[in-house]
Amino acid sequence: MASKEIRQRIEGRIAEGEWGSGTALPSEGALAEEYGVARATVHKALQELARDGLIVTRPGKRAVVTRAHLPRQVRAEGGEGHPGTLEVLGRHLDRALAEGTLRVDALCVTSESLVNALETQLIGVRARRDRLREFHVRLLLCDFAATPTYPRLVVDPADRRPLDRLRRIGANQVDALTNAARTLWTYQLVDSEPVVEVRTVPFPPMAKLYVLNQDEVLEGWYELIEREVEVGGHNQRLLDVAGLSSRLFARRRHPVLDNHIDSQYVDAAQEFFDSWWGQAEPYGVSLERQRK
Repeated sequence: MASKEIRQRIEGRIAEGEWGSGTALPSEGALAEEYGVARATVHKALQELARDGLIVTRPGKRAVVTRAHLPRQVRAEGGEGHPGTLEVLGRHLDRALAEGTLRVDALCVTSESLVNALETQLIGVRARRDRLREFHVRLLLCDFAATPTYPRLVVDPADRRPLDRLRRIGANQVDALTNAARTLWTYQLVDSEPVVEVRTVPFPPMAKLYVLNQDEVLEGWYELIEREVEVGGHNQRLLDVAGLSSRLFARRRHPVLDNHIDSQYVDAAQEFFDSWWGQAEPYGVSLERQRK
């Protein structure tokens, strides 16, 4: 069995979720014994995976997964030949982080896509001991205070449980992102204390928007689909807003021309976000109001 086949098998197991981001792989000796090959063959396969940024290797240490591939069913949601939100976000976040500064302004329903993609990238930052000058994320989320809205049950549009479900998902994502940022500070991988700010609007956006380092814009659209989701302990048919499968389109500021259409587009997107950010509710205020 050649190193190429070993690499494909390891890559496949990572893609299937057997070894997630941050997981240490079995030792080279253990993998060599499992696959019935020489240790040198496994070593070569791991070096190739490391060059692709999928794992990090260090002398005398087990390799660590830094960028888990998306599960096949998630990759397929982007459509044939069209990568989904997580894959595209991961690629562009990786480039932004390579600049040493990460500023993200995001308008989205729950930020689940952003947080999942960013957590994977930050695992790589920690594993490689990269250092950032700044880490600042502003999230503009939906608090689902306005009704009627989506998602909604097909048989009972007034049932608020689907809205409560997404509000919980949003809250969990905020907690996860905050913890990831604190970890950067704990490991002294950022020059100034990381900042995560969150505000809310009372309606779900029909499009998602990400502005990276005030230099690049990614945007896509939420699709309204009917699907089965667990609500209140039972599977229910929902008219749901689907964002994980959204195709993202990118515009990057022209390196020289401020009046270039792409530069103007980035500026307009930033102004759009800032206008809504200035009118949004501090995170938690409208959520508390909704519970009363």
